[in-house]
Amino acid sequence: MVPERRPYRDPELAEFLMAHFVCQRLNMNSAEGKVLKEKYLKGATPFILFSDNNGQPLHWVVRELDADEIKREAERVKTMLTLSTAALT
Repeated sequence: MVPERRPYRDPELAEFLMAHFVCQRLNMNSAEGKVLKEKYLKGATPFILFSDNNGQPLHWVVRELDADEIKREAERVKTMLTLSTAALT
């Protein structure tokens, strides 16, 4: 998988995501895509998956989202990561 340079058309959303996450686009018909689909989605698309540095899923959404909804979901994940990092220190 290759990091996505412009994950979304909305410039504000793209800037936020690129500042806080590594964005990747995956063809769900590829070998990797099929594994993810089987493991987490049971065939449902579209979806957004947030994972930690080890590739472990933290949060995912299985439905079409507009830019504001994507940003809200990303903010939730960012908050989760901040809280878990603070708990470790």
